[in-house]
Amino acid sequence: MKEIPTVYDLANGDVQTAVFVKRGLERALRFHTSDEWSTDSRSLEEFARLIDGEILLDSHKSDGEFVVLDLPRSVLLVDLSERSATTPSVFVQVHAGSRQAARLELARVKELIPLADEPASDEISVGFWYRSNRGAQKVMRRLSALTWREGARNYPTVTRRLLQPLMVDLAAVLSGGRLILWHGPPGTGKTSALRTLARESGKEILLEYVLDPDSFFGDDTGYFVSVLFNDNDEVGKGKTRLLVLEDCDDLLVADAKNQGGQGLARLLNLVDGLVGEGLRIGVLITTNDPLGWLHPAVSRPGRCGAAIPFGAFDKDDANNWLAGEGVEAQNRDKTSLAELFAIRDGRELPGPRAPIGFVTSPATKEPSGDSKP
Repeated sequence: MKEIPTVYDLANGDVQTAVFVKRGLERALRFHTSDEWSTDSRSLEEFARLIDGEILLDSHKSDGEFVVLDLPRSVLLVDLSERSATTPSVFVQVHAGSRQAARLELARVKELIPLADEPASDEISVGFWYRSNRGAQKVMRRLSALTWREGARNYPTVTRRLLQPLMVDLAAVLSGGRLILWHGPPGTGKTSALRTLARESGKEILLEYVLDPDSFFGDDTGYFVSVLFNDNDEVGKGKTRLLVLEDCDDLLVADAKNQGGQGLARLLNLVDGLVGEGLRIGVLITTNDPLGWLHPAVSRPGRCGAAIPFGAFDKDDANNWLAGEGVEAQNRDKTSLAELFAIRDGRELPGPRAPIGFVTSPATKEPSGDSKP
């Protein structure tokens, strides 16, 4: 068989791929398949023993391990990734002599390295996307979350009423527009509401958090495409993926096209254009800016399924919340959720901060025609 020259970046950890491909070429195994899933397995030692093949390469790293195996009908590359506080994930590649053999070997690996168990009743599974020098990467985590029944009281009356439809039937809300906007100042409970939404909708959606929204909507189209068209994880198969991007103020403001180039256009194409056509993806974006500051195209009906304000509690709502915690009433006109927890825990509330540098208005009114200098 003619030798095929192939270059691998061994410095970036591609030695396992080089060994895997080399043995596959030597044996003329022309069929390839691969898959990735979350697992509770923490080691490949038992797997390598049970599958009973020749170990070509075996490596243990601080964040996981991999093994390349030569089997009677195939060559396997199994990469187990485990980072602190995340659910382990396994990526498997198979070279075999036929499609059927490749599929059978992959099925056998899945029996020996099974899919992770469903989260406990008070937990949610969340995928976290980030861009690395090897492209788009995702890690899975299990996080605790309140039910809506437990957490509803943490929101003022108006916010609670608008959140209710999402907690009851998120799919119905997304059918009216695949973009959901949550806007309001920090400390008003947006992140906590995300956890509760994921728990209430856990059978229908998989929450996927994009850690670097600037890169996601930036110049690297490959990162954007890799995230959108990645549905390999068994945990999320059959579910609607809800991409979450927090604090995207610059992307959504009225002059976003001047500030961020194609970012806004790419977002709109995802939720209401050819890019998102046929994908079971919704997008939930949080921003600290008021809705009136955002680009009008973002909140257009049919594109935006819900735009929900997160604000402070008025005096009555705040004192009702404190009474439920066994704390005496306070004489405050407006109190954020973070401040309520601070009062409950006996912590000192921060005072108003003096502005640093120049203070500018977010919007300047044009003078009327009859104004005088």
